Amino acid sequence: MIVLVAGATGVLGRALVPRLLADGHRVRAVAHDTSTAALPAGVELIEADLVEDDLLELVRGCDAVVHVATAIPEGVRKLLDAALSCRVPRYVQQSVVTVYRDGGDAWLSEQAQLDDSPQRAAICGPAIELETMIRSVEPRVLAWTILRGGFFVGAGTDERALIDGLRAGDIVIPDRGSNFLSPVDVVDMASAIAASLERAPAGSTFNIVDEPLRYGDYVDALADLLGLARPRRAPDLPRPPSWRCTNHAARAVLGWVPRGRIWPYGRMDPPV
Repeated sequence: MIVLVAGATGVLGRALVPRLLADGHRVRAVAHDTSTAALPAGVELIEADLVEDDLLELVRGCDAVVHVATAIPEGVRKLLDAALSCRVPRYVQQSVVTVYRDGGDAWLSEQAQLDDSPQRAAICGPAIELETMIRSVEPRVLAWTILRGGFFVGAGTDERALIDGLRAGDIVIPDRGSNFLSPVDVVDMASAIAASLERAPAGSTFNIVDEPLRYGDYVDALADLLGLARPRRAPDLPRPPSWRCTNHAARAVLGWVPRGRIWPYGRMDPPV
């Protein structure tokens, strides 16, 4: 299968491309800036702007398009249109579970309500817009799949900023830290995309998360493993939204199983 990967040099793209190559796919990698790209040999690397450039030649001849670049709706629209024009059979779009409304302690499946409130429009609006674009496409014409990923952990992810904040003593946990976080190792997210290319039903959406953790418990355990002081609670600050997401559908339909390497629970040694 010839797979075009938009956002191939990002954190997820760097985990995804080697996985696709290992599965026997040919990879056409698209990045906004290829000057610092470090991808495996054999990858066709192309510099392009998803919003400004003509994407038809990039997409032509591909068997699948995977979008893991920054979620700019205009770029998604152009890439989706190019895939439709070139009659690409399959399209996979990265989204995020934080697009859901605050679920409290309830489990959130793929049918949970999305957060279209004005208060979170800047965060949720682009993801809702791009998902709406994709859902408007007839799955029999383009077999699309939306993967709502959790909070990325692992090398190169936002987990590093949290670790740096703990070391600097800058982290404060709002309320009691009881809100849920649904993490996923970036390598597991890449394996979910690979599984979707092979097994996802047309027109399907999946949560791609490991086991949810309460935010306070997660940060405390992270601090313990690093030998740092646990951050203080701030009961006067409002509790952030809570996303306790289930991965049951991805396990049952895709046969996807996370490796259980959510740090700090699944790794013995702290990162450097």
